[in-house]
Amino acid sequence: YTTPFRSRRHRPAMGAYLSQSSRKPKPQVMIHGLLSAGKTTLMHKMLEHSERTQVSENQPTIGFYVYSLPLKDVELVSFCNQYVNSTILRLYRHYFKSISGVVWMVDSTAKESFKESRELLERFLGCSELNGAPLLVLANKQDSDEALSVDEVAEALHLAKIAVKTGRNWCIQGCSAKNLTKKDEILDWVKKEVKLAAGSGGEENKR
Repeated sequence: YTTPFRSRRHRPAMGAYLSQSSRKPKPQVMIHGLLSAGKTTLMHKMLEHSERTQVSENQPTIGFYVYSLPLKDVELVSFCNQYVNSTILRLYRHYFKSISGVVWMVDSTAKESFKESRELLERFLGCSELNGAPLLVLANKQDSDEALSVDEVAEALHLAKIAVKTGRNWCIQGCSAKNLTKKDEILDWVKKEVKLAAGSGGEENKR
């Protein structure tokens, strides 16, 4: 179950990092959100777009996992840990340097967690390493009767205010990660916005 894409643009858009070398690496897109928001489910759904048979897993330190999935034009990256303290955030920022776009997963049925999700999202987007990276919010579990609407989720997360404050393009999409049918549209939006952001400022805005 999905709802139509709802794009919001902030101008001027700031650039996301893309290598200026002759052989450019694939842009990395981070998938994140609170526990049980649907990150792992989305990553495994995206396996259908990859030649891989499983998502790669790396554990740079105890309690911190990095999952990656190279696709045709982008590489999806997801982090897993229970709490984001100052030490974990420093680890995140190391990886943020190569992130060109952000996909933020939200459990639309978990109204009590919206404030925590919003605060963590603001904390992440406040990192200079993510300057200008386009933001796609996936309001997950829209197939549940308990789910808030896409507009209600956007309002609860203060997305318009966050986008203006951090100077980035954004979009919110309702979905059910376990029954995802519009994987191509999700990837196409991210790739298009990453390309636009890179053309608007490139590497210099990641410094």
